[in-house]
Amino acid sequence: MLRGAGHTLLLSSVGIIFGAMVGGIFAIVRTYPTRLLIPVRILIWIYTEIFRRTPLLILILLSYFGLAIVKIKVSNLFVALVAVSAASIAYMAENIRAGINSLPYTQWEAGFALGLRGFQVLYYVVLPQALRISIPPSIGFFQSLIKDTSMATIIGIVELTHAGVILRYRFPLASFYIFGAVMVAYFLICFPLSWAGDRVERRLKRG
Repeated sequence: MLRGAGHTLLLSSVGIIFGAMVGGIFAIVRTYPTRLLIPVRILIWIYTEIFRRTPLLILILLSYFGLAIVKIKVSNLFVALVAVSAASIAYMAENIRAGINSLPYTQWEAGFALGLRGFQVLYYVVLPQALRISIPPSIGFFQSLIKDTSMATIIGIVELTHAGVILRYRFPLASFYIFGAVMVAYFLICFPLSWAGDRVERRLKRG
């Protein structure tokens, strides 16, 4: 069970970190007011649309068999990390982009009127407000991502749910208690994330 919880934490943590970092960069590129980035925006839009509309299970299988076709030998855990991160990046890019676009363009104009450069307006004016809007849906997505890592079992990763299944076959009479423990484990992983998100959201509102 502990090994399964460790894999669940690893998959979700890497997905959350890469999703927030790379997804944030993608969102900025898609919303930054310059025509020079239009070709890159189109590529990012194609990426987010495809990966947001593809089930994580399919992404895991495509990563698994795709790497095998090109004869790249990596561990199944690495394959799952790639698929989870790819999905997280797409969703977070859209969440943050929506937060930025929800602000009126007058916010940019006000920053430019004060003599700020584009990235200064983005950093000091736009992003602080956009983050307040983006945090609630992002926290909800991260909690779903943690639970969706159970799909990595399809390529043999012993994550939390799979660990419960293995224990159930060893101790069939204790099935209820085993999956009850799995439920508690997911709660213990998800609740601190939700609590931290609420704290950050309140701090941003006060700021």
